[in-house]
Amino acid sequence: PREYGRPGPVWRIDLGTQDAASFYVDATTGDVRAVRTLLWRVFDFMWGLHIMDWSTRENFNSWWIKMTASLAVMFFLAGLGLAILRVTSMLKR
Repeated sequence: PREYGRPGPVWRIDLGTQDAASFYVDATTGDVRAVRTLLWRVFDFMWGLHIMDWSTRENFNSWWIKMTASLAVMFFLAGLGLAILRVTSMLKR
């Protein structure tokens, strides 16, 4: 499953508690490999929004990030230019 995020055979055990915990147990060794709770799922969703990769939540160099960073740099340069113009016009007076 995508929520598990690792290769290999795994068993999923769902608990009917309030936090809807899921345990992922390795099918060959029986070790608990991951625990996913409601809090983890919320964090994973927020992480996907943060890095702007809504499908796999792994690519933090997406074109969305590059476009947003480019716009931020352009706005900064425009604001810096306007601030310089404002200061020089105030000094001329």
